[in-house]
Amino acid sequence: MASVAEMERKITLVRDLVRKVAGVQFSSESPKDAALQCVLARGGTEVGTVILRAAQSGESLWKAAARSLDIDAYLAAEIPDSPSWDNRG
Repeated sequence: MASVAEMERKITLVRDLVRKVAGVQFSSESPKDAALQCVLARGGTEVGTVILRAAQSGESLWKAAARSLDIDAYLAAEIPDSPSWDNRG
Protein backbone atom coordinates (compact mmCIF):
# COMPACT_ATOMS: atom_id res chain seq x y z
CA MET A 1 0.00 0.00 0.00
CA ALA A 2 1.23 3.52 -0.73
CA SER A 3 2.40 5.79 2.08
CA VAL A 4 0.02 8.40 3.50
CA ALA A 5 1.96 11.14 1.69
CA GLU A 6 1.74 9.24 -1.61
CA MET A 7 -2.01 8.66 -1.18
CA GLU A 8 -2.51 12.37 -0.46
CA ARG A 9 -0.50 13.29 -3.57
CA LYS A 10 -2.57 10.94 -5.75
CA ILE A 11 -5.86 12.19 -4.32
CA THR A 12 -4.83 15.77 -5.05
CA LEU A 13 -3.86 14.81 -8.59
CA VAL A 14 -7.19 13.08 -9.28
CA ARG A 15 -9.16 15.90 -7.62
CA ASP A 16 -7.40 18.47 -9.80
CA LEU A 17 -8.08 16.45 -12.96
CA VAL A 18 -11.73 15.76 -12.12
CA ARG A 19 -12.36 19.42 -11.30
CA LYS A 20 -12.01 20.13 -15.04
CA VAL A 21 -14.78 17.68 -15.99
CA ALA A 22 -18.31 19.11 -15.85
CA GLY A 23 -20.82 17.12 -13.83
CA VAL A 24 -18.25 14.89 -12.12
CA GLN A 25 -17.75 14.97 -8.38
CA PHE A 26 -14.86 13.34 -6.53
CA SER A 27 -14.66 12.34 -2.92
CA SER A 28 -12.16 10.19 -1.07
CA GLU A 29 -11.60 8.64 2.30
CA SER A 30 -8.88 9.90 4.60
CA PRO A 31 -5.45 8.47 3.73
CA LYS A 32 -4.64 8.38 7.45
CA ASP A 33 -7.76 6.29 8.10
CA ALA A 34 -6.84 3.95 5.23
CA ALA A 35 -3.33 3.56 6.63
CA LEU A 36 -4.65 2.76 10.10
CA GLN A 37 -7.06 0.20 8.63
CA CYS A 38 -4.11 -1.42 6.84
CA VAL A 39 -2.06 -1.61 10.04
CA LEU A 40 -4.98 -3.08 11.98
CA ALA A 41 -5.69 -5.62 9.24
CA ARG A 42 -2.10 -6.81 9.17
CA GLY A 43 -2.12 -7.22 12.94
CA GLY A 44 0.72 -8.58 14.99
CA THR A 45 1.74 -8.48 18.63
CA GLU A 46 2.96 -4.89 18.42
CA VAL A 47 -0.38 -3.76 16.97
CA GLY A 48 -2.23 -5.46 19.82
CA THR A 49 -0.01 -3.62 22.29
CA VAL A 50 -0.80 -0.30 20.61
CA ILE A 51 -4.55 -1.00 20.73
CA LEU A 52 -4.36 -1.87 24.43
CA ARG A 53 -2.25 1.20 25.24
CA ALA A 54 -4.65 3.49 23.36
CA ALA A 55 -7.66 1.99 25.14
CA GLN A 56 -6.04 2.34 28.56
CA SER A 57 -4.80 5.89 28.03
CA GLY A 58 -7.76 7.28 26.12
CA GLU A 59 -5.36 8.35 23.36
CA SER A 60 -6.61 8.07 19.79
CA LEU A 61 -5.64 4.86 18.04
CA TRP A 62 -4.00 6.83 15.24
CA LYS A 63 -1.79 8.82 17.65
CA ALA A 64 -0.81 5.68 19.56
CA ALA A 65 0.04 3.85 16.33
CA ALA A 66 1.96 6.80 14.86
CA ARG A 67 3.97 7.14 18.07
CA SER A 68 4.75 3.44 18.49
CA LEU A 69 4.86 1.92 14.99
CA ASP A 70 6.58 2.63 11.71
CA ILE A 71 3.36 3.14 9.74
CA ASP A 72 5.12 3.47 6.38
CA ALA A 73 6.95 0.16 6.99
CA TYR A 74 3.60 -1.56 7.58
CA LEU A 75 2.19 -0.05 4.40
CA ALA A 76 5.24 -1.07 2.34
CA ALA A 77 5.53 -4.61 3.76
CA GLU A 78 4.70 -7.59 1.61
CA ILE A 79 1.54 -9.40 2.62
CA PRO A 80 2.56 -12.82 3.99
CA ASP A 81 1.16 -16.02 2.50
CA SER A 82 -0.06 -16.96 5.96
CA PRO A 83 -1.73 -14.03 7.77
CA SER A 84 -0.75 -13.50 11.40
CA TRP A 85 -4.14 -14.68 12.64
CA ASP A 86 -3.43 -18.12 11.10
CA ASN A 87 -0.30 -18.53 13.25
CA ARG A 88 -2.00 -19.16 16.56
CA GLY A 89 0.03 -22.33 17.18
